[in-house]
Amino acid sequence: MNKRMKLGSIAVALPLLIIGFKTETMKVLLSGNIESLQNLSHGSLWLLLFFTLLLMTIQNLFTIIPLILLISINVSLFGFTGGYIWSWLISIAGATVSFLITRYWFQDFFAKYVNSQWESKIEENGFGVVFIGRVMPFMPTSVVNIAAAISSIRFMKFFYATVLGNMIYFFILSSISLGILSIPWENSLYVVSAAFALLVIMVIRKRRKKAGRTPMTPPE
Repeated sequence: MNKRMKLGSIAVALPLLIIGFKTETMKVLLSGNIESLQNLSHGSLWLLLFFTLLLMTIQNLFTIIPLILLISINVSLFGFTGGYIWSWLISIAGATVSFLITRYWFQDFFAKYVNSQWESKIEENGFGVVFIGRVMPFMPTSVVNIAAAISSIRFMKFFYATVLGNMIYFFILSSISLGILSIPWENSLYVVSAAFALLVIMVIRKRRKKAGRTPMTPPE
């Protein structure tokens, strides 16, 4: 997409986005009130699914909504298993939207503000950095998405790291939101998650090195 088309699409999308955030519907959604959300959907399951998908996408784009709040809403609405799985799926969708928008529309803009060391780490070990960013979210979700998008990481590596990392981390947050796990356990679980993340990365690196050392069979 050329620069003129990018500027044109941004000029159209930005005012619509500003207007959308000022509507009463969006204010109700961003409030995180479950009863208000149910009233807004008029008991429609499809509207509830759409609203929670919209909120998760916003969270991945701007990180203005606490992730634990969104997961708590989903668990309250759909139960532990349904809430966990739905939160996981829409987080993947939201991260994908954020990644693609940044890479194809705002890559040049965000490249000025993302730390070059963070970007180079992603380029060196894209899967591992994104995976740890998901499991140990020291940085907001949107920052991980943006930093990955402006780097040279391939989309599928970003996608797989997000799928696996969010699957682990969202299970922890879902358990905490439902009271299955207490808050004092949270830090311990972070450590366990980080250890698991490092183990996965070590296994992947070992397999890559082994594959690189495998001699090629000469043609007959």
